[in-house]
Amino acid sequence: MSEILNLMINKKILFTILLCSPLSIYSQLKINGIVKDSIGIVEYANVTLTDSVGNIVSGTNSNQNGFFELFVTEGHYELIISFIGYENWNTVFNLDEDKNFGIIILNSESTELEGVEIKARKKIFEKKIDRLVFNVKNLPSVQGGNMLDVINVTPRIRIINDQISMIGKDNLQLMINGRLTQITGRNLVDLLNSISAEDIDRIEVITTPPANFSAEGNSGLINIVYKKGKKNAWSSTVRGSFTQATYARQVVSGGYDYNKGSLSIKGNVNLVTGSKLITDESTVFYSDQDWINVAPRRVFYEPLLSGRLALDYQISKNIGVGIQYFGNDNKLKTESKEETRIVQKNTRHLDSVVKTESSSIAKSPTASLNFFTDFKIDTLGKKVTVSLDYLSFKNNITREFFSSNFNSKNVFLEDSFNAGLNVGSQEIKNYSGSLDISLPYEKISMRFGGRLSTTSSENNNTFFNSSTGNPELDTNQSSEFEFEENIQAIYFSLSKTFNEKWEGMLGLRLENTQTLGVSLELNQENKNNYFRLFPSGYISYVPNDEDNFSLSLSSRIRRPSFELLNAFRIIENQYAFTSGNPALQPSFSDNLEFSYTRNNNWLNTIYFSRIKNVFSQVTMAEEQTNIQQTIPFNYFNASTIGLSESYSFSPFHWWESNNFLEFYYSTSNSFVANLDVNGWEVSGYFQTDNSWNLNEKGDINLNASFWIQFPTSGELYSTKQYNNLDLSLNFSMFKEKMDVTIIGSDLLSSQRPQYKEISNNINVEYNQYYDNRALRIALSYTFGNTNIRIRERKFGNDEEKSRTSN
Repeated sequence: MSEILNLMINKKILFTILLCSPLSIYSQLKINGIVKDSIGIVEYANVTLTDSVGNIVSGTNSNQNGFFELFVTEGHYELIISFIGYENWNTVFNLDEDKNFGIIILNSESTELEGVEIKARKKIFEKKIDRLVFNVKNLPSVQGGNMLDVINVTPRIRIINDQISMIGKDNLQLMINGRLTQITGRNLVDLLNSISAEDIDRIEVITTPPANFSAEGNSGLINIVYKKGKKNAWSSTVRGSFTQATYARQVVSGGYDYNKGSLSIKGNVNLVTGSKLITDESTVFYSDQDWINVAPRRVFYEPLLSGRLALDYQISKNIGVGIQYFGNDNKLKTESKEETRIVQKNTRHLDSVVKTESSSIAKSPTASLNFFTDFKIDTLGKKVTVSLDYLSFKNNITREFFSSNFNSKNVFLEDSFNAGLNVGSQEIKNYSGSLDISLPYEKISMRFGGRLSTTSSENNNTFFNSSTGNPELDTNQSSEFEFEENIQAIYFSLSKTFNEKWEGMLGLRLENTQTLGVSLELNQENKNNYFRLFPSGYISYVPNDEDNFSLSLSSRIRRPSFELLNAFRIIENQYAFTSGNPALQPSFSDNLEFSYTRNNNWLNTIYFSRIKNVFSQVTMAEEQTNIQQTIPFNYFNASTIGLSESYSFSPFHWWESNNFLEFYYSTSNSFVANLDVNGWEVSGYFQTDNSWNLNEKGDINLNASFWIQFPTSGELYSTKQYNNLDLSLNFSMFKEKMDVTIIGSDLLSSQRPQYKEISNNINVEYNQYYDNRALRIALSYTFGNTNIRIRERKFGNDEEKSRTSN
């Protein structure tokens, strides 16, 4: 291993020497033009050149004469010209010789067309080679909502049991501004609830990420990208929303953007109060009894508070530095009254009832700090980026429960009272640093770099038995667990445009991981060292302006979250508990996609995914004791093949429709005897999103979104059909400074997942309802100079953050 690392270090030194060598020997092609509007020259227009996957290759501004000039290598590009008050101008082209675009005319944002005022709108969906881009910036249905609302309307993505997944596939990892977030499960859901949807520009669903991305996430990545401000001014936005479901929720937020000269500042704060009802139901079918459990719980936000501050400073033309801070201080109180009815299978008579009341308080402050610096080597796109990151996450929770058994006539059964108190604390710290170098040349472009990450997790969990009325420490149910993880990663990729029709990329990422888990009360250590190579790549064929073919592949890894590795038991009642598993191993996947795009509005994708060593939480029901224990295991391998179709059209200038259809077939085989998941399943999914401009000015918009998850049929796992319908009406006033939106979510109250599985040879059914039917009224107002541009930066340790809890 040391020889490999030394070799890579020597290669980095060699590339650094190359960077310092004269590069003028490589010929470049020239792109130029003049930017004007209907009156005359447009100075300081933003000129951006991106490659076929949306990466920025080069950029500049038009000068005092409206003239711009770029020098790049041969390839397939998109040229985008933007300026405040104007519609974006863009064109996609193949570059194999110098290209002069001549005079480019920018149109005002609002123009008259046959007496009707039309506003320039970006397409809601765009397809890149390795990702689907969902532009939610102006989507009315997420106004006044949060990040969770945005993800819930993203095509192909679902959040079930606090896990983000893709239809027909396994785990996805979440990124915010290009950095993996290390918080998972319920804490991730709470974090997403605390961040305003109106700060989001777009969602990128990256199914086959290239080598410069972390290999985490078996089925790919979801990248949430913040909005960018505008140039040479300042602006502020205040927002508020009120949501009424079973209970009410309120959101107040504000944002500030500033960009003048070499300094840019962006900040926002978001406050959520109120509560929400969550209901989980399950039925365990024992041989002689059915245990029917209903567990409604009310979650109070007391409150959810988050904030973000980013500062960028351009030291010189070629050197930029910046710092970004994100923090949240969430406090949740949960109250639950759970009831389990025990019914005799043959007679259907009620035998007894287990009643459990519980309450918990969880505090989970998070702080992330990122420092970066960019070094531009030349104007041709060569640059070096260094990023340093720090993460601190704490999760302190106190949960108390009281449980008793009653007979069929609701009479208390003697000696059945059981009570307990769980007190837990978790503290995670992560330090990481990364180096990225981009070197575009005439015939080929290279990109390479590396990342170092070290994480520590300290867990202290105690259980007190309160059945006698006085809490007594139970050392058998208490634990202290320490975990350390170190990751070293290096990557290298080459991309080449062979001619005006063919281009390709090939990348390789190497990740070396060492973990150590120590259970102090058991005096037990679990060590794990693994070294893996993760290849990625694509090839694209563009025979003409209407057709585009691409084939892409990637290998991925999913590491267990830090919480899943902790063996501490969380006691629900005398019959149910949840614990982690320090022996969990990572799972690995290989993904292959073939896509065909027609006229940039009809996308066809055939995909194949193979996942090995899959781990998941499993509820094991014991026939003799009726105890239900939920523990994560590595226990099966799976393969999936699927077909995905999307089609967008605009039959009239006031109507835009985006539609998605997907079917998949999956097989799995277990390698653990008592966790038999051998079998197959088949299912499908459909979604349609439609937007209508209701008046000539275009400042009243109606949006309707409907999706349906078809039944999943399989030998050992099945789900029933469920669906969702959202309607929203948006009013834009005072020259688009104020927006008022009315949203009806899950109007049919039909987003109620129901599924069945076989565990330990016992059938189990689950029903879930998270009180999604709601009415929301949202208002936002923006004031100040509207000509600001803010550069967004990313956190480098977000991969560790995504795994801080379930």
